[in-house]
Amino acid sequence: MGSKVHVCAAYLVLLFAFTSGAQPNTFDVTKYGAKEGSDITKALLSAWKGACGAAGSGKVVIPKGKYSLGVVDLLGPCKGAMHLQVEGTLVAPAKASQHRKNSWVTLRYLDRLTVFGGGAFDGQGEIAWQRESCGGGCKKALPVLRFLCVTVLSKLYQNLRFDFVTNSIVEDVTSIDSKQFHVNLLGSKNLTFQRFSVKAPGHSPNTDGIHIGRSEEINIIDSNIMTGDDCISIGRGSRQVQITNVRCGHGHGISIGSLGKYEKEEPVSGIYVKNCTIYDTDNGVRIKTWPALHGGSVSNIQFEDIVMQNVSNPIIIDQMYCPHNECNRKVTFQFLFFHNKKENLYIWVCYNYAKILRLFADAIKS
Repeated sequence: MGSKVHVCAAYLVLLFAFTSGAQPNTFDVTKYGAKEGSDITKALLSAWKGACGAAGSGKVVIPKGKYSLGVVDLLGPCKGAMHLQVEGTLVAPAKASQHRKNSWVTLRYLDRLTVFGGGAFDGQGEIAWQRESCGGGCKKALPVLRFLCVTVLSKLYQNLRFDFVTNSIVEDVTSIDSKQFHVNLLGSKNLTFQRFSVKAPGHSPNTDGIHIGRSEEINIIDSNIMTGDDCISIGRGSRQVQITNVRCGHGHGISIGSLGKYEKEEPVSGIYVKNCTIYDTDNGVRIKTWPALHGGSVSNIQFEDIVMQNVSNPIIIDQMYCPHNECNRKVTFQFLFFHNKKENLYIWVCYNYAKILRLFADAIKS
């Protein structure tokens, strides 16, 4: 209860910080030459530079309409809080080979950032997904990755990256058809996604909705994620993640991991998933770990009141996520709590590819 109050209080303080004080200095991309239907890469970078360097807070506005956008890095630190108001639809380059980076729009080294406006980031991933079948001259696939091949993986990019972003909010925007992950977080703290949407078909491979890595105090609330892979994936070094009232569809559900593959991995702890609906997915909630040499830990994990509709494997704890089946389990689990007031829970624990234990947990009555 104390942790929930803490998260709520932190969000209210953050919301107050963004809604109080002087109005931000506004930098409209149309003032820098942006026109509907055109490439606004240069205009956006110029507007961002002006807003970031302005005394007090700055706001970059992308009006309603459809615009092409190349690969951009929106970097800080800035002199004050930053607001990115996306009202229109930004469209990525269709061909992944047009750049060498693994992310399309990167926001990095920013504090007190707000991304909002009702607009969308359209990654145009369909062409890239077709190539991921390893046809058309693609070289031999990596055995560890079920869908991707080596030559394509290096060229695919994520729609949005948040690197070292703190005390920030992303709300009322949509990520569409990313070529790879829709959102990737690294080294971020106190970052909230609210009324955030992800839209991609069920056949889109490796398109996690939101991937969290080495970040803490991440809140995902009142959001709708439809994609072909994990709706939310939680990687090593993630702590205090709150996922509440999220609808998750088509892909692989909500996953912790994979973990335990690398040496000296930071532990995962304090993951709370509550009042979510998972539908038409292969899996519901899942924890997957490599039975590697180095080990790790997962602790204080709570899944509560999860509604599952047409889900093949509602709960999976897989400690043998190993392609060659020649490993020993090294990741330990502590304090895993599955609670549903209405339904029985089905827990799948996979120890190797030939043996699966199915455990039944009685419903916990309130």
